Amino acid sequence: MGASLFVYYWEVRLDEYYELYMKCFPEHPTTPEVFSAKLRPELAHIVERRENGKLVGFAFVHSGPIPLLCVESRRGRGTGSGLLEECEGYPGERGYAR
Repeated sequence: MGASLFVYYWEVRLDEYYELYMKCFPEHPTTPEVFSAKLRPELAHIVERRENGKLVGFAFVHSGPIPLLCVESRRGRGTGSGLLEECEGYPGERGYAR
């Protein structure tokens, strides 16, 4: 499994996150602007997974529950579990109740 990256430059990757979101949730279409406004990425801790440079999963963490986790369909690869594990401690590390 590839190393995770903590992403701080939302604008650079908006198109990749939005594209993967639309693949994961086609029944909930939205625009890139609404996608960004609802998730408030400027306040989020974003964890992602890439394979050979391609985005295969990401998660947003704010002060509590994870508002969004998207993973390209990869049964048994552990991408989603790995993202959840990395996100689990973030709120507690920042002084928020778990």
